[in-house]
Amino acid sequence: MKLSKNTLAPLMLVVALAGCEISRGGAGQMTNGEPIIGEIWQNSALEEGISITSVNGWQCTGKLTKAQSRATNSVITIPLTCSGDLTGTALVAVDRPKAEVDINFRLSNGKVGQLSVS
Repeated sequence: MKLSKNTLAPLMLVVALAGCEISRGGAGQMTNGEPIIGEIWQNSALEEGISITSVNGWQCTGKLTKAQSRATNSVITIPLTCSGDLTGTALVAVDRPKAEVDINFRLSNGKVGQLSVS
């Protein structure tokens, strides 16, 4: 999956210009019902990634590798680094025709969640 150039426009529904920071947000929940919010983003250095934040205060982020940024896969795996010494893994699925992204993730403490960005 590539969040810049080829798929960022369909995902973000904006025109990406060099030097701009852009993001698109969504919401979801943990399997225990805890609400979460998240976003896909591209910063001014053209790094791309995801952020997940809980209403209970923890946050996780993950960056795409350069190879993932260039790939055309519809599903990729992104390692997460989280607050509180947690880690995790996110499985990110992209539906290009619908401009939607589904993020399913598992944290090192066993918590599991899902969010959608559309």
